Amino acid sequence: MKAARWILALVAMIGVFIFLASRWSKWTGKSRDSARFQNTNVAQHHSRRVQNDPEDRFAWEEFISLVHPSDARPDSHPEWVSWANKCDVGLSTACANISARKSSSVLADRAAAEIPRQLLDDFNKMKSKDERGHFLHNYVAAPELASVLYNPRAEDSIRKNHLYETAMLDGFIQQLNLRNTSGADRHLPDGTFRPESQIVKLIWEIIPDADGQELRLYDPEKPPILPKSQRLEDEVDWPARYEIDRYEIDRGKKKPCPALESYGSDDNPKTVPINCFYWFPIKSNPCDSLSKDITIVWGCADAEGQDFLVFLVGFHVMKLTSANPHWIWTTYYWTRKTNKDESGSTWEAPWNHFHQMTTRAIREESSDKHAVCYNPYLEGHEENGLKANCLSCHSFAAYARGVNKVAPGTVHGREYPYLKDKRQIDEQEYFHDAIQTSFVWSIATSQNKQVGKDRKKFQNILGKALRDQLHNQ
Repeated sequence: MKAARWILALVAMIGVFIFLASRWSKWTGKSRDSARFQNTNVAQHHSRRVQNDPEDRFAWEEFISLVHPSDARPDSHPEWVSWANKCDVGLSTACANISARKSSSVLADRAAAEIPRQLLDDFNKMKSKDERGHFLHNYVAAPELASVLYNPRAEDSIRKNHLYETAMLDGFIQQLNLRNTSGADRHLPDGTFRPESQIVKLIWEIIPDADGQELRLYDPEKPPILPKSQRLEDEVDWPARYEIDRYEIDRGKKKPCPALESYGSDDNPKTVPINCFYWFPIKSNPCDSLSKDITIVWGCADAEGQDFLVFLVGFHVMKLTSANPHWIWTTYYWTRKTNKDESGSTWEAPWNHFHQMTTRAIREESSDKHAVCYNPYLEGHEENGLKANCLSCHSFAAYARGVNKVAPGTVHGREYPYLKDKRQIDEQEYFHDAIQTSFVWSIATSQNKQVGKDRKKFQNILGKALRDQLHNQ
């Protein structure tokens, strides 16, 4: 009898344990499901379009992580202001003295801004004096700079693998040659970049800090497309014009930043509170902690005391995940409408005015809406810019000793339509005696002496044109 009682007690205890375990599983499962549901709600709250769309959901989650769009603090800055710039990781010599930059109060995203490589490439393709003169006139009327920044994981990957050293890349090429590797298989070793590596490219538009100056801004409802083409007009010819309300500068107070119901024209530009933008002022004298391109574009000592206002109009993000070895590509750009119209969000200015595109596939391999991914402020004016795809272009990021891969690489990246068979043939020739630099153009261009010469030449020509423009004003 005693043994039977012990057996019954043990069975009862096991039953209780099973019951509690099942309840605990439900409770914790409910908790996990609740958290998962809340996270999904956050993504859906910020973009009703993405309920069954992982690319867009990812894009808005990255947006939240980077810029904290619900934060209304006046001292709030995006995550990237603490990241490394190209000079910090050894991929550029265009910055000012690094020790001066680190001891200054200038934020990283501003200190290393430079003339976008795409503009240098466009300028170098022009042969006639008239073509180049027209290009310079347009750029001076609507100057633009870009900043490339690397999060700690990306910075660590570049430093540990010595990707800033030409000898290291030459060594990789030699190994690939010995193994008779060909085409797009000629790339940096797998795992070169750590998962969660992230790189951003910021696009800045600049105007003098003076009354009556106008920003040219993109309006997706009336895109300034050139007739019979797949590209936008040059930015200087965009019809949407906005004057900046300097109330916040003059009086230290913010004005609300609503959706703008219409855009202005050359004759009647709309006035926009400066609070609608992520912006910063440039005074005429802090050249000791800024890049050389900035000192040329803003003039510094040559600007005769002229101050400038700089506005973030767009940015690219590339993020490496374990499931996406070709990175995930997202671009964000400023428009007059708030993203509340699409997402139901209550984000704070200026982030409530940014819209996005994203992709994780090369254009010719994708037939859905994510096959196209470009930023109107950077690639929009290029050939086939309206059919651009970040990954299609960056897949040709490559280094070859003594050869400029930028010009032919960007031509291949912009090609449209671009059949897979033709692409594979082109890759065999393009990557011969070269190495794909993990889709990161800044690794490739930093090692190329011709790119440096082209930049210096453009700096000299541009500097004179800008000084003449400021003198005329």
